Amino acid sequence: MQHKLQEALELAVKSLIAKGIISQTFTSSIKIDQPREKKHGDLSTNLALICAKPSNQRPMFLAQRIIEAIPNASEIGIFKIAEPGFINVVLKNDTIFESLTTCMNQGKNFGKSSKYNNRILVEYVSANPTGPLHVGHGRGAAYGATLVNLLRSVGNQVCSEYYVNDAGRQINILSVSVWLKYLENQKVPITYPASGYQGRYIDQIAEILFSRKKKSLVPEIANDILTDNDSQITPDEIIDKWIIKAQSFLEDNWEDIKSLSLNFILTDIEADLKDFGASFEKWFSEADLFKNGHIDRVLEKLLNSGDLYINSGALWLHSTRDGDDKDRVVRRANGETTYFASDLAYLENKFERGFEKLIYVWGADHHGYIKRLKSGCEALGYESKRIEIKLVQFANLIRKGTRIPMSTRTGDFVTLRSLREDVGEDACRFFYVMRKPEQHLDFNIDLALSKTRENPVFYIQYAHARICRILDLSEQKILDIEIAKKSLQKSGTEVEKEIVMKIAQYPDLILSAAESLEPHQICYFLQEIAGKFHKWYDQSKILVSDHEERAGKVAIAMCVKQIIANGLEILGVNAPKSM
Repeated sequence: MQHKLQEALELAVKSLIAKGIISQTFTSSIKIDQPREKKHGDLSTNLALICAKPSNQRPMFLAQRIIEAIPNASEIGIFKIAEPGFINVVLKNDTIFESLTTCMNQGKNFGKSSKYNNRILVEYVSANPTGPLHVGHGRGAAYGATLVNLLRSVGNQVCSEYYVNDAGRQINILSVSVWLKYLENQKVPITYPASGYQGRYIDQIAEILFSRKKKSLVPEIANDILTDNDSQITPDEIIDKWIIKAQSFLEDNWEDIKSLSLNFILTDIEADLKDFGASFEKWFSEADLFKNGHIDRVLEKLLNSGDLYINSGALWLHSTRDGDDKDRVVRRANGETTYFASDLAYLENKFERGFEKLIYVWGADHHGYIKRLKSGCEALGYESKRIEIKLVQFANLIRKGTRIPMSTRTGDFVTLRSLREDVGEDACRFFYVMRKPEQHLDFNIDLALSKTRENPVFYIQYAHARICRILDLSEQKILDIEIAKKSLQKSGTEVEKEIVMKIAQYPDLILSAAESLEPHQICYFLQEIAGKFHKWYDQSKILVSDHEERAGKVAIAMCVKQIIANGLEILGVNAPKSM
C-alpha cells in the first residue's frame, strides 16, 4: 500500500521536475507515515515541505501541484492538504483490503521481494578463538545472522563469513596457557601467570594434551628452564617470556599445541553458533593470508602507490589523509606485521572474490578502526562507500535488578551457551536484536523467562498460537478471500481496518529494515501487530455465526499469523502453534 503510494509520488516528482516546478537538486527519499490522529487520514507525507526550499516554492502551493501530478490518484484514495504543507491520504477501502489478497496468495513469501540483487558479504562474530563465546559475542551473532536473513529476503545474494584470527599473539598466549596448565597439572613448580587465559576450558585442553603426549612435554630440569625471578616486569612481558621459553623448549610440539588449542575452541564456537541459528558459508583463516603471501603483496602494492611510507624502520599507512587521528603502522621495525596489515589483505581478498558490498559487524570497542579501514580501502583502489561497518554494543546481563559482572581474561563470564540454556534460543535471538545495535542493551533474564505481555517474545508467540487455535476451531478450511474482503468493506470495524492497515505495511517495513540494516524494526512491528490482535481478540468475537462476517475476521487472523511467522523466521525465532 505505502509502496504503491510511493511509486505514484515518485512519478509526480519526476513530472514536476521536468516542468521546472521542483528543482532538479531535490534528491531526498520520499517518506510516508501513518498520521497520529485518525482525522488526518490513513497515510501522510511531508514531501511538499522537503522539496519546497530547494525549489523556491511555497509548501502549500507545491502540495497542490504534487497531487495534481499523481497519475490515477482517484484509484488510490482521497488526497487532502494540511498546514503547513502535509499531504494526507484517505485510502479507498478496496485499496486497503487488497493487502489481504496479496498476503493470502504469497503466504511465506509475503514481505519478500527481488528489489535488490547485490553480492554482499556479511562478516560477523569473528571473535578471537581463545575461549568460548560469551554473552557479548551473542549480540553480534544474533544481529549478524538476522541481517543475513533480512538482506536475502529482499533479493540479495549474501555470504556469511567468520574471520578466524589464528595468526596473532593471542593464539600464542592461548597455547602457552594450555602448556603451563599441563605443567601445573603435572605438579611442576611454576606460578601460572596472571596474564594467561583462565577458565575450565584451558584445563580441558590441557587434559587432552596429556592424553596425547603424556609427560613428554615436561622439562627434566624444570627450574632451569621455567623460573623467572624478575619481579619488575609487567604481566604482558611475563607472558611473552613464557611464549619464547615454550617455543624454544617444545620445538615442533609448539605447533601441535597451537593446533590442538585452536581446533578445540573453534569446534566449540562453531557448534555453539550453529545451535544459535548462526551458520557460516565460510570460515576464513588469517593464517592463510600469510601462507599465500597476500599480506606481502598488499604491502608492496601500497608502497609502490605511495600510500605507505617508512619512518623509524616501520611501515606506515597515510591514514590521516582520510580523517584518521594518526597514521597507522602496518609493519613494525622488527619486521612483524600488525593486525591492520592482515585486515587490509583480507579486505582486498573480499573484493577480489567479487563482492559488491562488504558489511562488517564489530564490537563497539572497534570504533577507532573504522577510519583506518576505510582509508586502507581507498588506498587499495576501492570506494570506501562499499564498506558498511555496524558497531554492536556490549550486552549487560540483569538478574533480579542486578547487573552480573564479567571478565573474559579471568574466565569469570557468562557463556552464550549457558544463557541460551537458561532463557531459551528464542528469547536470546529476539532480546539481542530488539534494540539498535549501537545502543546499550540490558538483557533482563527475569523478563525473558516470564510469561506475561511485558515479555515481547512471549506476547508475539502467544498471538501466533492463539490464531492457530482459532483456525483449528474454524470450520472454514478453505477461505474465499473475495467474500472476506466484501464483508470487511461493508461492515469492518475501525479496529479491523487498523489491523489490515498494519498488514499492508509489512512489505514496506521489511524493505526499510533491510535498507537501513536495522532488524530491530521487525521486532517493534511484530509487537505492534500482536498487540493490536490481542486487543481485537479480547474485545470481539472472531468465529461469529454469520458466514461472510466470519470469513472477513478469519482472513485478518490468518494474515496476522502469516506475518508473525514470516517476521519471526527472519529473526531466527520459532512461531509455535500452541503454548
